[in-house]
Amino acid sequence: MSEEFSGGYGSIRGQSGGNQDDRGASGGYQSEDYVIFQSLSDTISSNIFQINSNVQALERICKQLGNQLTEVPYDKLHRIQQGTNKLASDTTVCLKRMINLQGSSVSEKRKQRLQQERLKDEFENSISKYRNIQKKLSEKSKQMMNSTGTVKFTSHRGDQIPGFDDGDDKTRLLSDEQQSQQQLEDSVSLDQSLLEERERMTRQLESDILDVNEIFRDLASIVHDQGEVVDSIEGHVIRAHDDVENANEQLQKASVYRRKARKKKCCLLLILLIILAIIAIIIYIKTKN
Repeated sequence: MSEEFSGGYGSIRGQSGGNQDDRGASGGYQSEDYVIFQSLSDTISSNIFQINSNVQALERICKQLGNQLTEVPYDKLHRIQQGTNKLASDTTVCLKRMINLQGSSVSEKRKQRLQQERLKDEFENSISKYRNIQKKLSEKSKQMMNSTGTVKFTSHRGDQIPGFDDGDDKTRLLSDEQQSQQQLEDSVSLDQSLLEERERMTRQLESDILDVNEIFRDLASIVHDQGEVVDSIEGHVIRAHDDVENANEQLQKASVYRRKARKKKCCLLLILLIILAIIAIIIYIKTKN
């Protein structure tokens, strides 16, 4: 497995590769759409697994942030979230592509539909978890930044130093205080720079928060498109059912016709036998006389 927060996804290609001539494990021929569908399915499953791994990594970081001594790993958070956002976007595209791929038979179409629904549900669940941990991280980083506070600086220049009237001692003490004051100012400036950097990174984390609503809208459109495909499949099934019923009706009619024809033949044969019997009797009587 690649390192967490991976942002890419595999190329869309057949599981069997180019050496097996698009043939499944059973040796039977598989259509191009079937091969692409399975490749998309594998890619989506891999992306969902990586998203879940990234969510677990973010949860571990979120737990560590409960310690006030822990520094927020902004760079790592940014990389993980950027990679996860890319995975989410790529997975949505793959799910949309699956809509346009249909199996060569009704049973295959139904199987692909169930597989797609399962992947879509797993993806929605992963994205919901990712969105929740993003909110927690954003809130904790804000709390840590606010709890750090700012160092207040109070000037003491010109204050009377009690107990020292000697000019040289007073001058020396004032010089020491000025040095301490400068060090304090430098420390305040450094703290202020750190706070500004934290504010900037916090805003960056907020901008990384995934727009889940947009993804859910895309998934809703997938469900709508899938419904149209299902309607088309059901239409084919209904037409096939009607054709089967018509064929059965024609077979029944043909069977009845054959029975009637056999009955008619039997009747004609019986009549012929009766006539032949009568003729034979007449000939026999005449011959005897």
